[in-house]
Amino acid sequence: MPPGFYKKLEHLKINNMKLRIALLNIHGLVRGNNLEIGRDADNGGQTRYVFELAEYLSRHPKVKFVHIYTRLIDDPDVDKCYSKPVEIVNEKLDIRRIPFGGKKYKPKEYLWDYLDDFVSETIQHMNKFDIIPNWLHSHYGDAGYTAVELSKTSCCSSVLRISPTAQSALAIAFQ
Repeated sequence: MPPGFYKKLEHLKINNMKLRIALLNIHGLVRGNNLEIGRDADNGGQTRYVFELAEYLSRHPKVKFVHIYTRLIDDPDVDKCYSKPVEIVNEKLDIRRIPFGGKKYKPKEYLWDYLDDFVSETIQHMNKFDIIPNWLHSHYGDAGYTAVELSKTSCCSSVLRISPTAQSALAIAFQ
């Protein structure tokens, strides 16, 4: 963990504040029901993990709200739900789809050139809707990059899930 990481978590715990959490899952094939697990290489266990983590966190009493940020896709080759800018999952969880990298579906490996666009569009979206997360939780390198860039502008903590350590970090914040 980077220097000061656990100190930031202790600060959150000491202040006993309710957290607004943003989970970043760049590729775009995530929705509020009937996940398309196995549709392609981008839609497997990681998608299930992100969605189930978001659902769990949204039920936690120390969480104010959870947003999953992903890519907006407006492509007849995928379900039209992926073109809906905001999908309400429950009273404390939504999916926010950010337009970047064109309208057509692209595998995540082809989105790297557009990650800075995702960052700038997400910042505009957060400003427009007055969403200021306390915590950014990212998944894999692409989302990790965007979390670092977003945390520079929002001064919030971020974590990249690359091992069970991130899950342990969240557990510390919620003690």
